[in-house]
Amino acid sequence: MSLFYPYEDSGAIESLSKLLRVKSLSSWYLARASGMINKIFENRPFDLLAPTKENERVILLADIIVSLVAGYIVREYIKKRCEQAYLSFLKWGDAAIIKTASSLGISLSLAGGGVYSIPLIDYIKATSNVDYPYLLACNQVVVHGTVRCEKTIAAKVVSLVLADKLRQILPLKVDKSKLNEDVIKRAEEIKSIALKNITKATPATLKPDCFPPCIKKALAGVPHGVRNFAIAFLLPTFLSRARILPPPREGDRISNYMPPEALLDEIMPLITQAALSCNPPLFDDQPHERENILKKMGLDANGKELPDGKWYVCPSCDIIKDTPLCEPDDLCKKIKNPLSYYILKVR
Repeated sequence: MSLFYPYEDSGAIESLSKLLRVKSLSSWYLARASGMINKIFENRPFDLLAPTKENERVILLADIIVSLVAGYIVREYIKKRCEQAYLSFLKWGDAAIIKTASSLGISLSLAGGGVYSIPLIDYIKATSNVDYPYLLACNQVVVHGTVRCEKTIAAKVVSLVLADKLRQILPLKVDKSKLNEDVIKRAEEIKSIALKNITKATPATLKPDCFPPCIKKALAGVPHGVRNFAIAFLLPTFLSRARILPPPREGDRISNYMPPEALLDEIMPLITQAALSCNPPLFDDQPHERENILKKMGLDANGKELPDGKWYVCPSCDIIKDTPLCEPDDLCKKIKNPLSYYILKVR
């Protein structure tokens, strides 16, 4: 049985589906699942549940609740859940880690003396998109086609594969009409908790004090007539390119500069907060704009780079001046693009 993926190993989906249709759904399941989600979003530590059928149903219920929220929150849930998984793996015994790795498709074994062995090909697949030099295969000890590493590295590799698996299956396709009303209500509560915690961060690599007036105004929230332009076009094109100085040229790809995931982790919280601050909130009546925002950065709905995707350039001042966003200051008169303003301020 797999504690994490896929659920079918323990028949969790079938058994939980029956429970979810019952109006008097056990408060025990909801309490456990909600408690797990709350701790994830509030950055409170928790130990992964023991691998039992009951606990797998709890984890599946948590995934269903988060899937009802969808959007960027799902990605943040995966990220934080796997960070907690890594900490739990460090506490687990060797047999438990090896069993979990096996359920995720990783051939992990003990090489003796507290050293783990991972086939080189598995290791490379698991770490191909990481941005940490210490995890790269070229910085590991390789013996007879296997990477030999300490428990900290092995646990990190397993957590990375877990994250990749979860990104493949979440959000789950859920039919609200077949769910208990308490589950739907709990999803709304979780959404409120999650947004309070994931929209506070400001990327360290960006300097908001140096943003031009139009960007600051867009981030503060805008009225109905200019919402789509400000949130779904201006902000993603400006923020994603301001993240890299000097800004990339037209036709370039994000992966040439950084992992695409960095955009989701650092920039999407800012755009989400701006969308929530609009009147009315943009995603309430136009949830599809989340996907359009990602497409403007050349990414698909899961945050992965599209093979034929286009990373749009930031609109010029000539375009912005015809919108209510344009309230120029003295520096604006010397530039023709918001990114030029930002570069001059930063330098």
